[in-house]
Amino acid sequence: MRNPMEISINEQDELLHAVWDIQNQLAATKIDLWGYQSDSQGFVRNVKDEILKSSDEPISKNERIDISEDEIDVYMFTSGTTGHPKAVLVTHLKMMQVCLTFMDVDLQRNDRLYVSLPIYHGTGWLGILTAIHQGMTVILAKKFSVHNFWDDCRRHSASAFMYVGELCRYLLTLPEAPDDKKHSVRMAFGNGLRPDIWTKFQQRFGVPKIIELYGATDGTFLGKNTDNKIGAVGKFSPLTKRLRGFQLVEYNFETAEPMRGKDGRCIAVRIGEVGLLLSPVVGKYLGYSRNEEATEKKLVRNAFKDGDVYCNMGDLLRLDKNYYLYFVDRICDTFRWKGENVATTEVAEIIGKNPNIKEVNVYGVKILGHDGRAGMAALVLENEETFDLKEFYNYVTSSLPKYACPKFLRIMEQLETTGTFKYKKGDLVEEAFNPNEVKEKMYYIDDSGRTYKHLNKAAYLHILAGKAKL
Repeated sequence: MRNPMEISINEQDELLHAVWDIQNQLAATKIDLWGYQSDSQGFVRNVKDEILKSSDEPISKNERIDISEDEIDVYMFTSGTTGHPKAVLVTHLKMMQVCLTFMDVDLQRNDRLYVSLPIYHGTGWLGILTAIHQGMTVILAKKFSVHNFWDDCRRHSASAFMYVGELCRYLLTLPEAPDDKKHSVRMAFGNGLRPDIWTKFQQRFGVPKIIELYGATDGTFLGKNTDNKIGAVGKFSPLTKRLRGFQLVEYNFETAEPMRGKDGRCIAVRIGEVGLLLSPVVGKYLGYSRNEEATEKKLVRNAFKDGDVYCNMGDLLRLDKNYYLYFVDRICDTFRWKGENVATTEVAEIIGKNPNIKEVNVYGVKILGHDGRAGMAALVLENEETFDLKEFYNYVTSSLPKYACPKFLRIMEQLETTGTFKYKKGDLVEEAFNPNEVKEKMYYIDDSGRTYKHLNKAAYLHILAGKAKL
């Protein structure tokens, strides 16, 4: 990892060019632009110079007396897996609440936290807040590098790092090395570490404690698993659940909204069942910047009694009999086929265990004349020349229920991800299995031949005519 002061002027100029035309508007709204070097017109404030001039004394109360907890602290962006990222309004109060996340975790001032995630997103920013609150050192990488990750941790004596699930999955693709466990990392914090690689990651790299979180930049709920319970995002006894006020409810796949009973109220699911997570809104929900329609859409009003307001977290979770809460899938990523619910995350986990598959992104696509959506998987292969379609058919049909087996395959060189390594699905869903839109090789399932067959334009028309058994 380079020292930030070593970033070239050309790199700064490239970023500066993106906002140069609106510098007057930025100045009028009192938005400062910071960089590693000053510019000739004084538009950019030099980070290094300002740090050297700053005092190490606590900020005087007089400097912050006019700042209220309800004022906007930052604009934090959603990840943008299914559309464009939206700017979420985050108050000082919420930031202070987030700072308390690790109060019950054994973090000390002498810990060193390595952050390689973008800090415009919630998980990366959580690392910065944690370091500030705990008074410890943060090691900030310019960007994540699978090849430099562990070298950075060793070089800077990191004792903890922030992750998202795919970051850990990428690290597991590295060839095993004798120094895999030669580091000082004792904790990892983050979200999205799936059960299929949890133990594998811990054992290979010797990370003693993993603290899996669950939350959303635009949500009102935060879960935290401090028990090393594989796959869980927290433990909530009946009393804790009552105090937190969250509910898991029945949901509508098509609208991604909770279903209502005859009395007009939401219907809570039973222990062990998958439900849509609703979290109570306390005070005013600010939602998204300049997007009142999207903000209102996140809210569920009169859910269990007149006047109550809940935030629709947009995720499906499950609470087991031991009170552990598990993330199942994004509701927009879950679909119905042949009357059955298909969770794309769970299907992707199974497919990802196949040794021929390097990466996989699962989603649902509409087929003319069929209800619901059929499963489709975009695959990055370890070696396309040795990929056997019959062998893969046998693997998925023996590992998954018939309704969950992907009906279509799309072979890709790489999968597009967001800034936090979540797979983007919007364009894939829109292009579906149309060979007029998709340039890569595609295949469709052929149960009679127990294989996948090449999907060309003739096969596409055959499917649209309802002549293919899917």
